[in-house]
Amino acid sequence: MSTGAPELLQEAGSAPAAESEAAAIAARSPLQLFWRRLRKDRVALVALGFIVLLIFVAIFAPLIVKLAGARPPNEQSTKYFDQFGSPSGPGSGKILGVDDLGRDVFSRVLYGARISLEVAFIATALIVVIGVTLGMIAGYYRGYVDTVLSRAMDVMLAFPVLLLALGLGAACSFGKGCIPVNYDKVGTLMTTFAVLGMAISVLVLVISNRRAASKGTADALEGRDYFLRVLPWAALLFVGLIAKLIFPNSTPGIITPGLPVVIFVISFAGWPYMARIIRGQVLSIREKEFVEAARSLGASDSRILFRHILPNLIAPIIVYTTLLIPTNILFEAALSFLGIGVQPPTASWGSMISDATGIFDTAWWFMTFPGLALLLTVLSFNLIGDGLQDALNPRTSQ
Repeated sequence: MSTGAPELLQEAGSAPAAESEAAAIAARSPLQLFWRRLRKDRVALVALGFIVLLIFVAIFAPLIVKLAGARPPNEQSTKYFDQFGSPSGPGSGKILGVDDLGRDVFSRVLYGARISLEVAFIATALIVVIGVTLGMIAGYYRGYVDTVLSRAMDVMLAFPVLLLALGLGAACSFGKGCIPVNYDKVGTLMTTFAVLGMAISVLVLVISNRRAASKGTADALEGRDYFLRVLPWAALLFVGLIAKLIFPNSTPGIITPGLPVVIFVISFAGWPYMARIIRGQVLSIREKEFVEAARSLGASDSRILFRHILPNLIAPIIVYTTLLIPTNILFEAALSFLGIGVQPPTASWGSMISDATGIFDTAWWFMTFPGLALLLTVLSFNLIGDGLQDALNPRTSQ
């Protein structure tokens, strides 16, 4: 005979159901939990759909322009001007109107999406690679390494970014650009250095493994350790082969007019922010118990960095990357607006807005549509960043 309260008996009877529910939750992978939180954020999903559509439009811009019956983006024509010689607005044969040179605004907006996304993705990838690498090195090794890298970040952050971009852009936007390099010789040097580095790294690992085996210790290295040690040299070898095979016997500047100037300026100005964020995260993670356990078991620094610390940096890297992309899009638009970005006649949202400043009072469509495209793109990336931050946060209530 039980003396317990009925509600207690009911709770006790529901224990198997609670255990099965907990087991179902525990069985989900981190990716499944992430998607479960993200799909509840309808705003982020709508923004993600817009970005996917924008990427699709940018990739197939020539086909879309042809199917829409619009003219190529750089084709000029005076027959779309009105009787006063001013550009005409949206209508038949000109979906979004024409600009002051008679070019189709619809085509130029679509091709402008190509430039904005290309610059944003390439510059963001460079910022992430440089910032994550230097941030991990500074945060993990600390000491004089951290001091040197941190002071370099402070110096970079002390520069007025826009003035720095103006100076670099103006200096490298003419002639053959800045910093002339013979790619053939540089590729050969990088390839040779990478092969020697790989050989020395493998030799050191083999010797260390044989010593550990002869002493009977448990410090024998696995194949993954060899891979992690050789991976940086393999990346250097890949870059050297590209420089040697794709750019043979050519000596233009590294920073050439057009997109290379914009990408270099954005990457040069943006990497310290990523590096400081990663450095702060690594300083915290390196003191965790699992890192101390790995270090006590004799794990190498590269193994700790790539196998234990880097996986815990994925969430902040993803979130900050989604916030970097809209910033870089605005940066590219600002440089093109000031005339030192993408060079004419290439279509760019920033240059289109700049060209429209003199006639926006009579040709509202010339500034409205590229400005609206820029606004929606930046807003969508920011909303995606907020959604990813909530979905990757394990403390979220969603």
